[in-house]
Amino acid sequence: MKAFKSDKIMLYCHVLKICLTMAKVKALILSEKFHVPMKETILNMRSLLLFVIISMLVSSCGIFERTVEAPDVPENFEEFYLRFHHDPDFQMTRIDFPIEGKYMDGHTEYEWNEQNWEVLKVPVWDIDQPGIEIDYDQTNTSFFQKIWVENSGFLSEYRFELIQNKWYLVYALEQNL
Repeated sequence: MKAFKSDKIMLYCHVLKICLTMAKVKALILSEKFHVPMKETILNMRSLLLFVIISMLVSSCGIFERTVEAPDVPENFEEFYLRFHHDPDFQMTRIDFPIEGKYMDGHTEYEWNEQNWEVLKVPVWDIDQPGIEIDYDQTNTSFFQKIWVENSGFLSEYRFELIQNKWYLVYALEQNL
């Protein structure tokens, strides 16, 4: 954008030089043709030139430019979900701690925070191991996934929600009893 504005200013400078040259020639022609004193002709041309310069400066500053904002389109869930599982930094930006849910095993139980969060790396639909059951459900504004091993005490649940057109993880339960 800066390069574009500087190019625009350079163009205005060239136009201004041309206008100055044309104003001098026009003033000379008018003073000779209509017997108008050169001083009055130059003053009229200076007023016109001042108007042109101010117009150019205002338009180059972008004061009257309209900004067209992109319409609020919900983020694509599949793209979000894949990036969420492959980019740990991005994942952390899409979890607003503290979130609902907790971690539980036979000895420990705690709520999730930035320090104890375990980065998710495998999308639910990529899990294909014998004995591991998966289920997931998606709507336009939420995605719920459940992973468990029958009769083992292992259960994992995650819920994502669309908030202000961006997807966030809002619930995580890890249970291994």
